[in-house]
Amino acid sequence: MQTSKGLFEFGAAVADERAEARDWINEHIQPGDRIVGEFGTPYLGRSDIDQEEVGLLSELGLDRLEEGDVDWIVSSSETTDGILWDEARWGGQIAFYDKRLDAVCEWQRFRSWNTEIRVGRVCPPDGDTGGDTEVEAGRD
Repeated sequence: MQTSKGLFEFGAAVADERAEARDWINEHIQPGDRIVGEFGTPYLGRSDIDQEEVGLLSELGLDRLEEGDVDWIVSSSETTDGILWDEARWGGQIAFYDKRLDAVCEWQRFRSWNTEIRVGRVCPPDGDTGGDTEVEAGRD
């Protein structure tokens, strides 16, 4: 794993894209927002938001997305891409992932040479859609 920039909250070195994603999230998430991230995504450690970690996004209940219970989804290519690229092994999980990823209106993408962290704003019940932004980690 490429490391630089700082330390993850648990003391392990963190890749550029995680630090970039964490900074972006801290600047854009509002107090009271609910964020669900899969394993390997940045932990914010803020008391004014509700942050939950799931092993796989497929564990996140669709009803929570449809009812507006989740404002943000955070995905890591280290987890998600391994599933989406291996249909023979994960075929049953891919449909679950697709349904959850379809709930996102706008993605922010943070990349380094080996990993991508995706921060997605979940579509509000009124159907407002946004766009896509990509940031190469460690480059301004």
